[in-house]
Amino acid sequence: MKRLLKAVSEKITSFIHAVSARASSSPRFRTILFVLAALLFVIFNIFAYSWGRQMARNYALKHPPTLPAPTPTPRILRGSGKITFTLSSGKKDGPQFQQGYIDPVDPEPGEQQTLGIWIRDNSPITSVQVTMNMDHNSIPIEMKQIEKKGEAVLFQGTWTVNDSYLYQYTTHWQATSDKGTNSFLSTWR
Repeated sequence: MKRLLKAVSEKITSFIHAVSARASSSPRFRTILFVLAALLFVIFNIFAYSWGRQMARNYALKHPPTLPAPTPTPRILRGSGKITFTLSSGKKDGPQFQQGYIDPVDPEPGEQQTLGIWIRDNSPITSVQVTMNMDHNSIPIEMKQIEKKGEAVLFQGTWTVNDSYLYQYTTHWQATSDKGTNSFLSTWR
C-alpha cells in the first residue's frame, strides 16, 4: 500500500510540474491549476487518513489489549489467638496425630508463632517435619520433642513470621517412625 501511495504522489508531482510549465503564460490557467492541485492534495490526504485508520483498526482487532487480573479477595481467617485442634487418623500403622495447636493463628509479620502436635506411636518417632505454606514462601519449622506421656509425645516449634498469609495459609505436618509415615494438612485461611 505504501508503494501505491508513493507512486500516486510521484505521478501527481510530475503532472503538476508539466502543467506549471504551460501555466506560466496564463494567470487564469494558473488559478485553475492551483485549485486542481489543492483538490488532489485534499483527496490524497483523505485517502491516506482512511487507510491509516483501517490499519489501526486491523491492528487493534489482531492485538486486543490485555487487562490486568483483578486481585482476589483474601479468604476469611479461621479464628484468632491460640487455636487447638483434635485429629483422628484412619491409618492404623505408624504415627497417629492426636491433638495440636497454633499460637497465634493471626500473627503480625515479625512476630513469633508456636506450633505444637501430640503424636502417639508404640514405636519411637524418628522425625517430625512441619512446613508453613504462606503467600510467597514455604518455610520448614524445626520441631523438638518437649514432653512425653506414655506413647504420646509432644513436638513443638517456634518461628518468626516473615511472610503474608492473605491468600495461602496452610501447615503440612508429617511424622515418621519405624512403622511408617503419616501426614495431614491444616488450612488456616
